[in-house]
Amino acid sequence: MEKSKIGVYRVWSSRIKRITASTIHTIQHSINIEEIKKKIQIILEVPQLKRFGGIYMNPVLEEAKVAKIEKENRITLPADYRTFITQIANGCVGPDYGLRSLKEATEDLMWKDRTIDLFTPFPYTEHWNEEEWLNSIDWDGGERPTPEEVESYMDTKRISGCLQICHIGHGASYLLVVNGKEKGYIWLDSRQDYGGLSPEFNEKGEKLTFEMWYTDWLNKVVAPEKVWFEKSLQFIKKAFPKIEETDFRLMTYVLYEHYSDRNLATLIAHLYGLNPIDIYFEIGKFIQREKYDEKTIQQYEAQLRESGFYDWAAEEE
Repeated sequence: MEKSKIGVYRVWSSRIKRITASTIHTIQHSINIEEIKKKIQIILEVPQLKRFGGIYMNPVLEEAKVAKIEKENRITLPADYRTFITQIANGCVGPDYGLRSLKEATEDLMWKDRTIDLFTPFPYTEHWNEEEWLNSIDWDGGERPTPEEVESYMDTKRISGCLQICHIGHGASYLLVVNGKEKGYIWLDSRQDYGGLSPEFNEKGEKLTFEMWYTDWLNKVVAPEKVWFEKSLQFIKKAFPKIEETDFRLMTYVLYEHYSDRNLATLIAHLYGLNPIDIYFEIGKFIQREKYDEKTIQQYEAQLRESGFYDWAAEEE
């Protein structure tokens, strides 16, 4: 069998750029529902792909309920987000702590008893912060903002016209603008660290719509090499619950035909807490069948077969 050739501090800081309304790109509302569902399902099946935050998928929100919320707030939700919550999930696994439900997204994370005013348009079109005020404070000398100043800075009115769709942690969040000139775009709210409010951009310098933002994250999480690695671990650990009691050399031998040398070295090193470089350069010594007891080889292979590993490996190759 030919060996597979599959190869093996998230920076969430926003790039602060000045942009005017005339430079805003036309928002595309297409969203690949089935592709997104498929990738979310992969994460649900292989939760190790997401190292942080919850693994969940809420039911969709009924169209009538969405229409009612829109009518009550006198808004229309961005089409891609609306499609997502009515046809994929009303809150699910996502960046950081995950996507909040529509109801949760209207509740201010900082002020738990305050609801965000969606009818009033979001007031900003470019990065905003109280630079003059912040620079006037002698932070090094121990001076701190007064409670009244903090109250004003963190006022829910600052994010009117927005949904807080995702909690990053430490009070920071991603916003989806649903009313105002920035409607449809993702913004970063980092006021808890006095970082202000900033639009999010991709590597091409384009402002991120909800669909662009979510699928970019999704594609990174379920990148083929990551899925390959975590699925491999899942099957092998199922076959050998007490992996530490097995011989890593023999394990290298029975897995050899399914992986490239580099991938196999990475996998074995992770399973046994070894140095992948050492494994890589010693693989040639580990794949000689005469080194091992035939009965033990058959036992290892039987356990892998029972776990479903061979069927999965055949599909991957």
